[in-house]
Amino acid sequence: MPSPFPVFVAGTGRSGTSRIADIIGEHPLIHRIPMETRFLVDPGGLRDLTDALTDRYDPVVAEDALHRLGELLTVRLPGRRDDRGRTVPELVGERRYRDAVHQLWPQLIAATYDEPAPPEGFGNGDRPAGPFAPVSRRRVLPRYFRDRAYLKPVYHRWLTWKQTADLTGRRYVEVKAEDLAADWPGQRRALFARLGVDDVVTASTFQSHRLTHRADPFDDETRRSIEEALGPVIPAMGYGYSTAS
Repeated sequence: MPSPFPVFVAGTGRSGTSRIADIIGEHPLIHRIPMETRFLVDPGGLRDLTDALTDRYDPVVAEDALHRLGELLTVRLPGRRDDRGRTVPELVGERRYRDAVHQLWPQLIAATYDEPAPPEGFGNGDRPAGPFAPVSRRRVLPRYFRDRAYLKPVYHRWLTWKQTADLTGRRYVEVKAEDLAADWPGQRRALFARLGVDDVVTASTFQSHRLTHRADPFDDETRRSIEEALGPVIPAMGYGYSTAS
């Protein structure tokens, strides 16, 4: 097996991502964090930071986003426990988690500087800094990332990126639950091969009869309105329009 590398599983809600994560984690050479960290999508996470460092960039907004990400990674996430009472740092190793967080900041910060304490009569309730107050505070100037193409609908943004990204030689795997269920042993072998590990039989599987409920949630009118709103996104994602359209 090649040197260890992280595997991120992403997708829309109810698309099979939890099951894929379970299957990958059941391989004896792959360790899965047995809880969803959600540090990408939770408020104050990397998605909010991406907006703050690109489309909504200004130093104040970006610095606030960095503080919120720091609070998420050092307070909220380490304080969240799974059903067995364990935290993410405990699951991956306290030192490894701390080192990973520390390695992130230099990539996001352009510069640091000390801001003097406000003078008397300005910004401090018309009072000078007290004898025990710090004479300055450390501030950061976040980096500005200019190279993000932004389309508001998430599917359009994803498809636009995919058309321009060079995924040749990348450890990128895109799967559909229906395809996995249609030939589970073969699809499982292909999935593990792309991850650089030998095939193993996993307790978790994809089965066609467990996917039939996906056609049930919407009545014809709701389905037509959804298909009209999504338009060409549906075939671009590998699906067809319903016969009711």
